[in-house]
Amino acid sequence: MATEKAEKAAKKNATGASGRKRVLIPVSLPHALAKDIDELVSIGKFGSRSEAIRFGARLLCMLEGKLHLREQDMYAEMLRG
Repeated sequence: MATEKAEKAAKKNATGASGRKRVLIPVSLPHALAKDIDELVSIGKFGSRSEAIRFGARLLCMLEGKLHLREQDMYAEMLRG
């Protein structure tokens, strides 16, 4: 019960570097994919697993046409280098 309350509090209060609220979404990944993400983090492409997964989520939304245009421009530039 205490753990459940702590999880709810963490979800409610989670904010990113931009100060915007975030939602905690637990995911399970195949071991090989997690290993690939860890490799990207270890070589410095991303600062953390979370950052890499957020990037992937944004890319998915961009490809599906659901990402806000300003963010889309920013991430498209990131993809170019």
